[in-house]
Amino acid sequence: MATQQQKGRRNALRRHPGVVLPALFLSSLFVAFLLFEALLALFWPQRLSSIAYDVDPVFGVQRTPRFSGHDLWPGVYDYRFKTNSLGMRGKREYLQGRSPKKRLLLLGDSFTFGIGVDDDETFAVRLQEGLDREYPDSWEVVNAGQPGKGTDYALLFFETHGKLFFPELTILCFNPTDYFDNEKGEYFSVEDDGTLVPRDVLQNIPDTTKRLLRYKHLYGWFLDNFHVGGLVKAAARNQVVVASSPAGFLPHADLAKTLGPTETYLTSLRKRTAEAGSELNVLYVPFLDAVDRFKSTGEIQAEERALRELAEKHGIPFVSTTEALAKSSRCCRPLYFKEGHWSQEGHEIAARVLFELVTARASARSS
Repeated sequence: MATQQQKGRRNALRRHPGVVLPALFLSSLFVAFLLFEALLALFWPQRLSSIAYDVDPVFGVQRTPRFSGHDLWPGVYDYRFKTNSLGMRGKREYLQGRSPKKRLLLLGDSFTFGIGVDDDETFAVRLQEGLDREYPDSWEVVNAGQPGKGTDYALLFFETHGKLFFPELTILCFNPTDYFDNEKGEYFSVEDDGTLVPRDVLQNIPDTTKRLLRYKHLYGWFLDNFHVGGLVKAAARNQVVVASSPAGFLPHADLAKTLGPTETYLTSLRKRTAEAGSELNVLYVPFLDAVDRFKSTGEIQAEERALRELAEKHGIPFVSTTEALAKSSRCCRPLYFKEGHWSQEGHEIAARVLFELVTARASARSS
C-alpha cells in the first residue's frame, strides 16, 4: 500500500504539474552538475583562473586595473596577483613625474609580469630587494610587463605612460614569442620606409570578445571557481587561439620574416627612450629548450643570436639570462613551470642578472 507521503506527492503532482515537473527537472540537473564537477575535480582537474582582462581604449585587451586574482593550474602552479590602476603587476602605484629615486622601467610580456608566481616573487620585486640592500633608497623598479604583448606594446606603453615615470634605465625583456607578436602588429602597421602608423586597436577586437569582457561579472565567478567552468573556458581559449592565429604568428613561422618589424620597433623604442633621457637595454628571456641546448652544447639559438645582432647594430646594450640559467645548479627543468614560464627559481636568477647589470653600470659611471 502506498504511504500517506507518496499519496501526497502524487496529489501535488496532479494539482501543480507546471511547478513540480520543472522543479524535479532542475533538481536533476543540479545533481548531475555536482556529480560531473566532482568527477572532474577528482580525475581531470581544470585550470581555475580569474578573468583578469578588460578592453582599454588605448591598449585594447589588457590586464584589468585594480584587480586581485587567483590562478590555479593543477600540477603546474598556484599563485595570486594584484594589479594597480594602470593594470601593472602588484598593487603599488607609481607616481608620474620626477622622483628622488632613480627609476628602472621593465617592459616585457608574461615573463616580466610574472605568470605563475606571487606578487613578491617576480624578478622585478627580487631586483628591487637587491638594489635596496646595495643602494638604500636609491632605486625604484617599475614593472610594466603585460602578458601576450610584443615590442609594439612596449613602445606604445613608453610613449603613453613610461616616459612620464622619467626612468633612468629602461629594460626591454624580450622573449622569442615577441618576434611573432611584432609581425602581427597589434598597435602599429609598418610602412615600406619603416614609418609606424598607429592602428585602431579597438576596431581589431571582435565584438564577441568585447561583450564577453564587458559582462564578465555575470559569469566570471562560475568560470573561476568550478572545474566545469574551467573546462568551458579551456575549450573557448583553444578556439580563440586557432581562430585568431594568422600563419605568421605560429611558432614555426619563418624567423627572418619577423626581423624587420622587430628592428623597427626596437629602434623606435631606442629613439623614444633617448628623447626621454633614459638608456635602453635589452634582456633576453629564453625558453627551456634553449637553456637545455646551451647547457649541453654551448650553442646559442638563432632567436637569441638575431636579437643580439640587432641590438649591437644599433648600439643597444644587450644581456641574456641563458648562460646564468644554464649554469645554475638547479638547471634546467626546476627553473621553469611545465607550461613554459619561469618558476620562482628562474625569477631569482633573472633578478641576479639584472642586479649585476645595474651594479656594473654604476661602477662604470663612477670610474
